[in-house]
Formats: sequence, structure tokens, C-alpha cells
Amino acid sequence: EVVDKQEGEGREETSRAKETPPGERIAAVLRYARRSVSRFIEGNGFVYSSAISFNVFLSIIPFLFIVSMVGGFFSRSLSNPNGWQTLLQDFFPFAADVIIENFFLLQKKTGTLGIFGFVALFLTTLSFTNTVHLSLSVLWGERKRKGFLSIFLSHFLIIIGSGVVIIAITIIASLTALLRKAGIPLETPALRFLVDESLRIFNHLIPFIVISLASAFAYRHLSPIHVPIPHSLSGGFVFGVLTYLVKEGFILYLRFLSRLNVIYGSIFGIVCFIIASYLFAVFFLMTACFIYEALPEKTEKAEEESDDSLAGG
Repeated sequence: EVVDKQEGEGREETSRAKETPPGERIAAVLRYARRSVSRFIEGNGFVYSSAISFNVFLSIIPFLFIVSMVGGFFSRSLSNPNGWQTLLQDFFPFAADVIIENFFLLQKKTGTLGIFGFVALFLTTLSFTNTVHLSLSVLWGERKRKGFLSIFLSHFLIIIGSGVVIIAITIIASLTALLRKAGIPLETPALRFLVDESLRIFNHLIPFIVISLASAFAYRHLSPIHVPIPHSLSGGFVFGVLTYLVKEGFILYLRFLSRLNVIYGSIFGIVCFIIASYLFAVFFLMTACFIYEALPEKTEKAEEESDDSLAGG
């Protein structure tokens, strides 16, 4: 009898969910979006976005050093700046040239850094991972935080994973560039156009997948509380879409400036990189707020508060 009663209650809840009018569903989505945006604003999300973007700006060169050192154990594909520029030209066309060029000039001046240099650079970039974890903890209002060892291991996995992934991407990008220059004989111009468009989409798709998976890893392992895998993957996908929109917006913006005969110098490229990194940080923390409000315990609590307010009204 108890089992039958529970099954009956489950069927009633399912039928109620199916009978929910579209207006109530839209209102629930709007309340969810309002809670997420309010959490971001009231939790000083713009301030912590500045902290993250500042750490990105400080850590980008040490991060490239570490990734190139890790890649040196597996492949020499990272020793050629053309591989990096081919990879980033489609996704970050204006900041790539300045950062990569200066990075390889600095690398030639310093030479081999050794194990001590690796440790020093590792600790330098560790501040970025710690800043992300601290920002999520404060923004979500969670006192529980991960220990230094957990942050250290997560950062180590990020470094190793980034090295392996970027090696694979640079090799693929070099191969696609060779295929474009090789002039493979195709029967019709339409087929050649199809191959060129497929390569172009492929070069855009791989950075999108990498950014989505990296952000999903951050939401999963750098959060102060447990985040389910579906929530982290969904958040990573949303952040990847927002990142792509920022990139396309910058391209349109710079094309508009080119019509005004604006000179693109190194300083202008650095300014664009700072603005882009800040927007990425804002969207990263904003997506984190949406993930937090979508957690099961938060959703149930919000529904109870909504029912209480309706009953009180």
C-alpha cells in the first residue's frame, strides 16, 4: 500500500508538471534568470571578474612557457611559432600575433629554464587557479573551500592537459594549413569549396570544444561545493558560446575601426586583449551563477520561497 501511494503521488506530480501552463514556465525561467543576475551583481561579480582578468594578463606568458616546456617532452611542434599563430589566428586573430611573437622572443633570450624555472612559473600561474576558486566561493556565498593540495592538483592537471591538448591542436592546425597550401586536386570547384569550408569550421570548432571542456573542468573541480557533471558540462557549453560571440563581436568591431583607418599597434592589441579577458571573466562568473542557481537544492529552496510568498500574498 505504501508503494502504491508513493507511485500515485509520483504520477500526480508528473501530471502537474505536464499541465503547467507555458506562462508559468516562462515566469519560472525569468525568476531563475533574475536570481542568477542578482547573485552576480550583489556578490560583486564585476570586481572578481577584474581580479580574474588581471591574473589572466599576468599568467599568460608564464602559462605559455610551462605549456611549451611540457610539450617539449612529447613533441617539437611547440618550438615553431607558426603552429601557435595558425592555431590562434582564426579564433584570436589580433591578440595572437603580439602575444606569441613576444613569447618566442623572450624564450630565445632566456633559453632553458630548468626545473627551478618550471616550479617558479608553476607557482606564478597557480595564483590564477586560486583566484578562480576564491571568486566562486565568495560569489556563491559558500564558506567551504578546498585546501591548497586540491587546488595544486587541479592546477597541475590543467597544465598537463593544456600541454597535451595544445600539442594535438597545433599538429592538426599545421596539417590543415598544409592541406590548404598543397592544392589537392579536386574534380569540381564546389567540392573544393566544401573541403575549404570544412577545414575552416574545423579550425573554429576545436578551440570552442577546448574552451568548453576547460571551463566545465573549472566549474566541476574549482567550485567550493559539489557540482554535478551535467551542470558543469552545460555551463561549459554556454560559456563556450558566449566566448565565441565575444570573439565575433571583436572582429566586427575591429573591422569597423579599420574602415576609419585606425592603426593596429602592439598597444592597441594589448588593450583589446585586456578587454576581451575581462569580458571572458564576466561571462565565466555569470555562467557560474546560473549553474549555482540551477543546483537541485537551490531550485527546491527557491520554489519553497516562491510558494511562501504567494501564500502570504
